[in-house]
Amino acid sequence: MTSVDIAIQTLTDIGATFNPGGYFQASGAASSTSSVSADEGYYMVEEQDLYIDYIRVPNVWARSHELSLSGYEVSTTHWSTHLEAIVTASYTVKKVWGMWATRTFTQPQEFEITTVSALHGHSYGGTVNASGLGVAGSINTKQKWHNRRPWDDNVDQEIDQREHCCTMALQSSGSGWLKWSHMQSQYFQDYDIYAMHEHSKYNPMDGFPSTPRIRANVGQLYSIRGGFHVDKENSEVNIRRFVDNIGDFLSNSGSQKPRLYVHRPSNSDGYETIQEADLASIAEYRVSRHKYS
Repeated sequence: MTSVDIAIQTLTDIGATFNPGGYFQASGAASSTSSVSADEGYYMVEEQDLYIDYIRVPNVWARSHELSLSGYEVSTTHWSTHLEAIVTASYTVKKVWGMWATRTFTQPQEFEITTVSALHGHSYGGTVNASGLGVAGSINTKQKWHNRRPWDDNVDQEIDQREHCCTMALQSSGSGWLKWSHMQSQYFQDYDIYAMHEHSKYNPMDGFPSTPRIRANVGQLYSIRGGFHVDKENSEVNIRRFVDNIGDFLSNSGSQKPRLYVHRPSNSDGYETIQEADLASIAEYRVSRHKYS
């Protein structure tokens, strides 16, 4: 899989199966430097990055069923699709000895998109358009947020925060033991997992409690009504909102923001609900450092 460094607005003529996206830049301060001559010494170097693997998944609801001695048929509605994600992020502050051409420097965080237009042998319109994410792909930091200034012992301290987390977590209840410690990445592309609604009257998996099913979720991110087609992705704003939502969930900012779940939440085994120890957070992460072109 390759990617091409072009702005998302000019992303045209992209391939059939693997469609390289362009990098886009998000809201926040533009790059800036001071005009003050640098001195050799200790500097505060602050950085943040974000990497998202995503997949579009179905939301299927059972409407009715017909049960007889010779068969079982369920009538369903393909209600919508939404995005799920596996996220890797970091925020660091380091005390660095050095001398630069300027005493202060700031650059925004930029992203690069790589999209896939076909998955599991199915294509949903062929070419992903300039404002689309397709059926799966990745949104990766192309350029880290970087902020540098002279170190201040009165306010600065080194920080190294990293999280590997997901927008959903799965639970099973085999032998009466509630188990959360399923690796989300193992089921990430399994459409059946997303279609097995816990409270669905006609859920065919109800008789199999040992089968993992989604019991925690941040919500239906970038939801699209009905069956998916690439032509339904018609706004870059939706991509930006998706990335910023992930960033907000990570920093746990705003009122009643959901939290992301650590990859394989083993601290919650035996509990009905997911525990605080299995919620991912980087409090210092800020979406205001993103910059979209």
